[in-house]
Amino acid sequence: TAKNGPVVAIRPGGKGDISTAKKLHVWTRPNNTPDVSSPLIHNGLVYLCRENGAVICLDAETGKQHYHDRVYAQTYRASPVAANDRVIFTARDGTFSVVKAGPTLEIISKNKLDDQFTASPAIANNRLYLRGYKSLYCIGSK
Repeated sequence: TAKNGPVVAIRPGGKGDISTAKKLHVWTRPNNTPDVSSPLIHNGLVYLCRENGAVICLDAETGKQHYHDRVYAQTYRASPVAANDRVIFTARDGTFSVVKAGPTLEIISKNKLDDQFTASPAIANNRLYLRGYKSLYCIGSK
């Protein structure tokens, strides 16, 4: 859900309205959750990016929190993406924070483009596609 509502891990196989089917709920994070961006699950970890740049890393099976730290103080609307054991967080001001995937926060780099971004990055054929307000960017090898 959005707007600081709960994030719920659901067992596969449910049918119908699963919002109240507690037997299908594995764990719930009731608040301090994303406003707009979708959760990312990568290598058994769940990454949540709050609108203020706070990133929460949880164990996908248990919901146990590994960390809750800010990667960069800005507005975030895009969903995080993962590639090459890295997680990329996109700030509206064009700053891209690259974090090493894992249970501890390790910021590898911050890169900035002169544009604004609210769309989530897309990855295809070893290229990163970024849709800004002014331009579409493709980053990768020729």
